[in-house]
Amino acid sequence: LAAVVGRSAPEAALVHALRQTDADVRAGLAELVERQVMEAGDDGSWRFVHDKLRETLYADLPEADRPGLHRAAAEALLREADDSGAPLDQARLAHHWREAGEYSRAIDHYEAAATEAVATFDNEGAIEHIRAAAALVPRVPTADSPMRRARWSRTLVEARLGVGQMREAFIDAERALLALGHPFPQSRAGWVLGLLDAAARRVVEAYLPRLTRVHDPLEVERTQQAAYVCQRLLEPYFLANKPLEGFVAGFRCINFAERTAPTPTLARGLAFMSLLLGATPFSAVAHRWARRALATADELGRPEVAEYVLNRTAIFEISNARWGLVNDRFARALAIARDLKDDRWSEDTWTCWGIGKIWAGDFTGALADADATVQSAARRGDAQTQKWGLTNGVTALVRMGRDAEAEERLDRVGQTPGEAEHAYVMGNTARLRWQQGRAPEATVAALEALSFFQRATPIVYFLHSPLYDTVSVLLWRWAVARRGGEGEVQARKEGLAALGLLRGYARMHRFARPTLAWAEGLAEWTAGRSDRARERWRTALGDARACELPHEEAQVELELAIRCDDDRAARLDRAEAIARRLSAGALLRRCQEARRQRDP
Repeated sequence: LAAVVGRSAPEAALVHALRQTDADVRAGLAELVERQVMEAGDDGSWRFVHDKLRETLYADLPEADRPGLHRAAAEALLREADDSGAPLDQARLAHHWREAGEYSRAIDHYEAAATEAVATFDNEGAIEHIRAAAALVPRVPTADSPMRRARWSRTLVEARLGVGQMREAFIDAERALLALGHPFPQSRAGWVLGLLDAAARRVVEAYLPRLTRVHDPLEVERTQQAAYVCQRLLEPYFLANKPLEGFVAGFRCINFAERTAPTPTLARGLAFMSLLLGATPFSAVAHRWARRALATADELGRPEVAEYVLNRTAIFEISNARWGLVNDRFARALAIARDLKDDRWSEDTWTCWGIGKIWAGDFTGALADADATVQSAARRGDAQTQKWGLTNGVTALVRMGRDAEAEERLDRVGQTPGEAEHAYVMGNTARLRWQQGRAPEATVAALEALSFFQRATPIVYFLHSPLYDTVSVLLWRWAVARRGGEGEVQARKEGLAALGLLRGYARMHRFARPTLAWAEGLAEWTAGRSDRARERWRTALGDARACELPHEEAQVELELAIRCDDDRAARLDRAEAIARRLSAGALLRRCQEARRQRDP
């Protein structure tokens, strides 16, 4: 029987299964210990000295006896858990019921095991448990139902996102929503109509909520499942820079979630949609939804929900350049993640906060967050968040002028899973190569990033750095060509194309406006319109100070010091002082070069 139970067996389970006294069971175990077959564990269990012994004993069991022994093992484990109050080993029970021929019970336990695995971030295990359950459905047709298929697909979505299997996650999400009767559109026109429909429903349901409230338990579960799947698709669409699909998923999520009592899904959906709406003319709605998300998280009293909501509403405030709120919310989210020992969310928070720190000029802090992310992700074996940490580190190091270290990390990034991530890396590469004096390679990388941005208009906040780097390199290239280099017409065309994309981006994100005004000034200067260039740079200077972006402020001061007649020395001193304070080595080198050229 011990060979059937597994490598280790709780003593109480053996007593239950054998229906013998404790003394008789212990006597038998003592004999096995003496024969060096089994040994006692520290937790009251008994285990085989070598797994090969168990496998040999199990192989010698007659086939006809095995189902009964597995049934006895499952029943014993259930009784032992009931007596001790210990949690059930769902995966072990599923295995025993399957081998006992009790397929319906096995399916139930595999489903429970998958849910537990996702909750503990054992995403590969969750996928295997769902596969095992699905393989048994043909043996028990009555175990199949649309709601069960939806639950399994939802679990698979969660697990696949956890291991970076984005394409498979989308497929499973489609299956879940189809089973729930709420499929997503299948064409571009369908997505546009879907957005109009979902947005209109949000307006109606906001004013007439009683019309859509659901009370039937089955319909409540169906609605909550649909809301959850839509909410989980928000982030992948966001990371893939697919705003149309993201808005459809987000509006549907909130529409579904509002039809039942408050849930974590509602809090998360409101938080993430505030981030998306913040990049539109509906920023007032975004602020209300951010406040509602925080209030709902407080009402639910669930730390893992508060962790998510604080993180995502902090990102919303990055776009508004409200750095006090950004730092407060990220700090609280990180504290919760550490209390929960949730390394994955600690890494997510370090990454998002690091992006904010880069724009706030805290390059040293951003680099520390990037290092923490890489180290934590390496311990867990999470390639996705490790790449996030590496790319954030490259961005900080490039601005700090530590080119050799940036180069080393860039090599470690390797292949990226999606186009948006690849564009991020290409933007980093372009600026790094330009700083290294490798203009042709910088141009190739910048044009590759530009190609992506032209196919998928940059919307999301984390694309600011690669877009800024791409615009910078292409405008610098145009300026060089204007001074006598080759290909001036083409360089101008590509530089202005990149500038146009930045112009659209800055309309959505307040913190990008100083960058835009600086870039517009550079374009005007290159085109020979010096008065208009100075005007744009002075606007950039005001915007940078209003948004508390010291690196951008110093960059504009440097441009004005180099190209304007008024207050040159003071401007150069201010730019250099800021660069030193921020450890912005790349900008400091430019300041020192400008000083050498000015002072014989």
